[in-house]
Amino acid sequence: MPSFSVIIATHRRAALLARALASLHAQWHPPQQVLVVSDASDPETLRTFESLARDGDVFVQRTGAPGPAASRNLALRLAVGDYVLFLDDDDTFRPQFLSGLAAGLDGFAPQQIAYTNFEVLDDAAGAGADAPASQPVDLGGLDPNWVYVKNFIPNNCQVFPRTLLEGLAFDASLPYEDWDFLLSACGKGQLRHLPVPGPCVHKNVPGTEHRGQKNDSRLVECYLAVYGRHPAPNPQVAEQRRQLFASIGLDLDRLARARP
Repeated sequence: MPSFSVIIATHRRAALLARALASLHAQWHPPQQVLVVSDASDPETLRTFESLARDGDVFVQRTGAPGPAASRNLALRLAVGDYVLFLDDDDTFRPQFLSGLAAGLDGFAPQQIAYTNFEVLDDAAGAGADAPASQPVDLGGLDPNWVYVKNFIPNNCQVFPRTLLEGLAFDASLPYEDWDFLLSACGKGQLRHLPVPGPCVHKNVPGTEHRGQKNDSRLVECYLAVYGRHPAPNPQVAEQRRQLFASIGLDLDRLARARP
């Protein structure tokens, strides 16, 4: 059976970290290694980890500028599992997730990057209800090459062969470093959908921003940066990029030429 290293970058969110860790320790197929990297000196975060840690789990409090990119890069150097997964500290895995992966990855080639389906849970909808409202999302109907146009695969759904990631790192200078990292990995391997129920992506989490909110005002700049670094793999994708920009009234070719 394949082994898994799960990486969690966290920043002063002990209660959410506790929920994420509890979901990992409830797995029917336990991860070989859980790596938690905190980018802040926070005693509550450390106490939370220590109260839930199991053999093989690792906690690192790093120095330097805050942000998930540097935290994930540090954890990547410590990962030992056959496969590497990332779990945001405000999200969770269902208990059967890693067992489903272990079974589904049979037959995958070493250069193939698996991506799963996922489930959106509205935490705000859980107030006064038996459970948060949920919405399953099946990614199987999308062309994998669409990831070169728009990142449709949540970070938590990506399953990387560890050996494929050698030499790769998250670039903290890019606002969409997760997307850039995935496309860099695609330069060495191929995406393949694995139709198993995937992670739970929590939205409307109290005290947190929605994903990408801090970069909403720089959306065009972010896309141009990623497009410039990762050329379209074929003419069809290049045209899809142009059509995406045209849908908001922008000329992609002109903007790309104007970039320094």
